Amino acid sequence: MLKLWDAWDDDAAVMSRQAGRWADPARLHPPRHHGTHFDVASYLPFPRSPQGHPFLTQAGSSPQGIDLAARYADAVFTPLASPAAGAAFRQNLRSQAAGYGRDPDQVRVLPGLSFLLAGTDAEAAALKAELEAAASSEFRWRNLANLAGLDCTTIDPDAPFPPGLLAGAPKTSFGAAIYKMAAEEPAATFRAVAQKLSALPGGLDFTGTPEGMARLIADWWETGACDGFTIMPNVLPGQLEAFVDHVAPILQKQGLARAEYAGTTLREHAGLPRPAPAR
Repeated sequence: MLKLWDAWDDDAAVMSRQAGRWADPARLHPPRHHGTHFDVASYLPFPRSPQGHPFLTQAGSSPQGIDLAARYADAVFTPLASPAAGAAFRQNLRSQAAGYGRDPDQVRVLPGLSFLLAGTDAEAAALKAELEAAASSEFRWRNLANLAGLDCTTIDPDAPFPPGLLAGAPKTSFGAAIYKMAAEEPAATFRAVAQKLSALPGGLDFTGTPEGMARLIADWWETGACDGFTIMPNVLPGQLEAFVDHVAPILQKQGLARAEYAGTTLREHAGLPRPAPAR
C-alpha cells in the first residue's frame, strides 16, 4: 500500500481539461510489486492524499504487533494499566522504530482509556454499579472468550478456569491480560473472571470526577508514558459530553490539550510531518 500511495509525485496531477491531461506520465511510478500472494504492476487512478499517506494505526501489544507498529504505524492503540507499563511500552516501541531507520519521535502511543464521570467520586461509583448491574453475565463470559480468541462452545462457564485453557489460544495482548486475571484466583470460574472485566483487558478504566481524570492524564503525560489517549466513554453520548465539557477545559488550562487544531488533517493534528514519496 505504501508503494501504491507513493506512486504519484506530488506534482504529477496536471488536471488540465483544456489539454486533456489528467496526470504527467513521467511523474508516475508504478510499484511493479511482486509478492508472495499477488502482483501489482500499475498505480492508483488518483493523486496522493493531502496527508501523503493515510494516518496508519496499529492495535495491540503483542511482540508481532509491536514489530509491525515499529515498521509502519503513525500511532498505536494499546491497553496499558499503569504509567510504568506505558513508559516501558513506549520506550520499546520507539527503540524498535529507530532500529528500522525511523524517527522514534514520529510514532504516537495512545493507550485506551475508558471512563465514567460524575460530580463526585460517590456519584461516579453509583453510576458504575448501575452499569455493572445492567450487564448480562451470559454476554460477559462469551465476550471474554471472544477477546481471548477462544471457542466458547468448548467452555463450561461455571467450572474452574482451566489453567491450560489459553495455551493453544492466539498469543494476543488481550489473552495474556485475561490469563493474568484468572491466575490471581485459581479457583475462580470462567464466568467469575468475566464478571471482573468491565473494560479492555489489561487497560485503564477510570471512575471518578473530571478533576481526577485530568490528574490521571497529566500523570501519564508527565512521566513519558504516552503521547495521548484513545478516549472510550463507557456510556454514549453523555460521558463523551462530560469529557468535552469538564475534562478538556482543565487540560487546556494546564497546557496539555490544544485549544485550536494545528491544521486540516489528522496527521497535522498529531504533529506529524507529511511523508515525501519514497523512491
